[in-house]
Amino acid sequence: NIEMGGKITIEKLSAQATLVFSTYVAEGRLRVELLDAKLGALPVPDRFLNQINDTMNANMDEMTSADGRKLDIQSVTVGEGVMTIVGQLAQP
Repeated sequence: NIEMGGKITIEKLSAQATLVFSTYVAEGRLRVELLDAKLGALPVPDRFLNQINDTMNANMDEMTSADGRKLDIQSVTVGEGVMTIVGQLAQP
């Protein structure tokens, strides 16, 4: 699992945010599954988890392209502070 944290600020409110997710490959696309999210000590409700998860997956599609061409992802591995993605440019 991957755990990311940082400070989130909305207008005058700010809190420490934590996301925990896993990565996998489905149909040549890099996908994430958000497992948990917290703002401070408060868990993020499931309906927001789903929205965050959908947004993360949409962003993964944009991040896994080169020169406007999609990458055909074959594997993803996560180590200590490193994510390795193996793939090739999809055929036009």
